[in-house]
Amino acid sequence: MISLVDKLEAILFSNQGGLSMASIERIVDANREDLENAINDLQVKYDEANGALQIRADDNRYEMALKPAFYGTVQPIIPVPVRDSILVTLTHIAKEQPVAQSTIIEIRGQKAYAHIKELLRLKWLSRKRAGNTYILKTTRKFSEVFNCTDDPDEIRKLLEGGAENLL
Repeated sequence: MISLVDKLEAILFSNQGGLSMASIERIVDANREDLENAINDLQVKYDEANGALQIRADDNRYEMALKPAFYGTVQPIIPVPVRDSILVTLTHIAKEQPVAQSTIIEIRGQKAYAHIKELLRLKWLSRKRAGNTYILKTTRKFSEVFNCTDDPDEIRKLLEGGAENLL
């Protein structure tokens, strides 16, 4: 018989972007307490294995993810699936973050709406409503893909210090 921990491992392995506890409950038809225990057991299993993977909880979502120590190892094989113009928009956001979406639109023009939409889809940006606009910031996923810190001040220093090849 397949254990709840094994089912959870299969679900997290098969999903990108993470799943909420409610979604996991629906998929495996288990109660929250049993799932929380299974997630804890799975986290311990991966922590004790000292391998490249971890079970991460982020914004009430659970995912199987690469440990930060391995980002540099896989960087050469992770494709950056965006056009240069989107990367220019991303660079402006990364340098100015947290930054109002309206500011980025002023700098990059109307095309930036489509760029921001794509960057949100890739989960490289997060946005939060602020009056009539949104505040944009890079995410942990951005840091993973570009093998850099998730600290906005450090990202800004990297970009301003000539690390243009970051993006």
